Amino acid sequence: MAEKEIHERKHDVDVQIRLCAQRVLDEIEKERDALLGEVSDAANRRIEVISERRKVVQQDLAERMAIIERVNKASAAEDLVEMMSIKDTLKQTGRAAIDEFENDLAIPTLNVGFRALQVPLANFKLGFVEETATDADAGKKNGGPRDSESFLTLEAVAVPNSPINIQPDGKATQPEPTVPEEVTRQSSGAVGGDTESDDLFHEVESLLLEPVPTSMSVPTRLPARPKNPFGQRGTGDGEFCSPERIAVSEDGDVFVLDCGLQRASIQVFDLNGVFQQRILFEGVNVRAMTFREYEKHIIVLGSSPKESCMVLQEYSKYGYLHRSMRLGIPFLRKADITECPDGNVAIVDENSGNVYIIDQQGRRVATFSADDNPGRSTSCSIATDPTNGNIVVTLATKESVKVFDSFGRFDFEFGSFGNAEGQLYHPTGVCTDSMGNIIVADSGNHQIQMFDSSGRFLRVIASDREKLQWPRAIDLTSDDRVVVADTGACCVFLFPMYFR
Repeated sequence: MAEKEIHERKHDVDVQIRLCAQRVLDEIEKERDALLGEVSDAANRRIEVISERRKVVQQDLAERMAIIERVNKASAAEDLVEMMSIKDTLKQTGRAAIDEFENDLAIPTLNVGFRALQVPLANFKLGFVEETATDADAGKKNGGPRDSESFLTLEAVAVPNSPINIQPDGKATQPEPTVPEEVTRQSSGAVGGDTESDDLFHEVESLLLEPVPTSMSVPTRLPARPKNPFGQRGTGDGEFCSPERIAVSEDGDVFVLDCGLQRASIQVFDLNGVFQQRILFEGVNVRAMTFREYEKHIIVLGSSPKESCMVLQEYSKYGYLHRSMRLGIPFLRKADITECPDGNVAIVDENSGNVYIIDQQGRRVATFSADDNPGRSTSCSIATDPTNGNIVVTLATKESVKVFDSFGRFDFEFGSFGNAEGQLYHPTGVCTDSMGNIIVADSGNHQIQMFDSSGRFLRVIASDREKLQWPRAIDLTSDDRVVVADTGACCVFLFPMYFR
């Protein structure tokens, strides 16, 4: 009986504990909802305040740009009175908008901690830019200054954003504006070395360097328009004799192998077509190259006249040699190379059609033939499918594309001679996208065609309508643009893969 009574009391206590816990949870839930509502209301109020201030700041920014235009005109006209007026205007209105904006950023203290967003600043620098010889010639045609004169203009350019930091005490602070070393202050021509005039210009400049707070970055001039195509026939930097191979990194570096010179070289560009550097090779005759993304290395296949063998070399993207490996494969006069998903590389001999799989230590792990007629010149190119490791080989003289699995077993073939959709005429370049689609440089038809992973024709990406002459090699950017090395036009094209 006593045991039963204890059990009943224990049960009652458990029920009371559960009821008490539930009431506590309900109270916590109510407090949390109220607190979240308070935070949400405060955040909305702050957004409204900052939105209103943004309009005021944008108006202030427009006024500053108008002042910059006045400075340009005054400097060209040697109008010191106008410059004095500009200086007085800047002194009167210099910090008013900034102080008011920073005060509005103070966020009320709540019962919970949350992180305030950083508000970017658009700082501006004012540089004295001396006219170049080309600009001077253009100026003379328009009645501008002569060679004996020196002409100064003022240029406003945006510099990287600098955030306003919210300190623990709620006070908004900002870093002191700095002027990069490249901002030049030359004194000649219109200001003629006059000390008073120089001081005035520098004083106006320092006032214009005051940061303009805003919730968006406002550039003062448009970025340079990308070059497409870029490169031309020649032997200088950014010029090609015969661009035979191309590779693109995920960072947007474009590597072009130019084999038209006595000694092949790799030229590096960004995706805007701006030349970066040229990589030369000592003691090796380069045949082909690809890019290994996970190591950021350029993989170069070549022959070593000194050692009478084929070598595989790895370079950093800046041209520093990391290692060189002798390969146990026959001498290749013309070849192509690609990286496999497992880190190995696949090499195709353009003369015999043989494919060699090389591991990361330079050992040959597999060999198979992509051509039914060994020994016949086929002018092959090679790529691998990142989705399944399949090896894709184009046979230019057969007007076809063959697909093998990662072990070299034949899977299927597609393509036939002709100029209709899906037909090929001397295909010399190939690559694959992240979904396994196959993109082919159809050189003889002067076009780039796309097929799905089973060889079914999808679309024409580019053709001679886009000025293609002899597309030799292709690769893809990380944002699905096709980069084409054209040996006929001696340049590089970029085309969107899905829009024409």
